[in-house]
Amino acid sequence: MTAKRDGVRGKDKLDVPIKFIWNYAGNTITNQHSDINKTHDILQDDSQCEMIVVLENFMTSSAKYADILLPDLMTVEQEDIIPNDYAGNMGYLIFIQPATSAKFERKPIYEVMSEVARRLGPEVHQKFTEGRTQEQWLAIPLRQDVGKGPAVALV
Repeated sequence: MTAKRDGVRGKDKLDVPIKFIWNYAGNTITNQHSDINKTHDILQDDSQCEMIVVLENFMTSSAKYADILLPDLMTVEQEDIIPNDYAGNMGYLIFIQPATSAKFERKPIYEVMSEVARRLGPEVHQKFTEGRTQEQWLAIPLRQDVGKGPAVALV
């Protein structure tokens, strides 16, 4: 990778290998590059890419490169906020409840990241969670916006 061709900043050429890739909920490791064969060679070579962690619902082509593959929950298995569309002119959110329970040992991303933060130390964990659960974080926008006028309503 070079400054001119790839926008590398601070150097003319990126001359260090990839140490770590964290890929969450997206098949972006393999589907966002013009030269998939070169990408494949880099991802397969531990001297060029040391570690890949993937959290995914499905065994995507990116997940196949993972050194550690963690199963994610599907939206229907957890409380969550669903936005309308990103190009529409009506902004709304839908707060959903689980339609089914999570199977096996899968956990929501918030719980996974809270555990990572906990292992980095109590200060990191406190700063990340601010003492809140996923459900408590999801309730914040609702509490802040309800009652601000007719544009905000509970249905």
